[in-house]
Amino acid sequence: MKGHRQALKQSVETAKTPKKELEGRLRVADREMGGRDIVKTSFCATRTEFDMLAMLNKRAMRCELVARQSTLLRAGLHALERMSDGEFKKLLQSVEDLEATRARRRSKKG
Repeated sequence: MKGHRQALKQSVETAKTPKKELEGRLRVADREMGGRDIVKTSFCATRTEFDMLAMLNKRAMRCELVARQSTLLRAGLHALERMSDGEFKKLLQSVEDLEATRARRRSKKG
């Protein structure tokens, strides 16, 4: 099944088929696979952005919801997807681009 989704993804980037139609096919492929192909990753964010996640978590609790950081980030992705191109561009331009760096490993004291 993964090969099927990968082929559809490539066709989104290269085919002459309208993008909306191809994105629809990807959603159908996800539903057929259960939509639960989970990927674990890490990312960089500023302290302020992590504080925003904490505030949004408290907001979710006030709404009697439990929201992990990953849930909040995924909800944000859905909101970004629904934005117009103009809104999306304006928002992306307002966010600082961070250099990807790896955290130093702590030495084990033994």
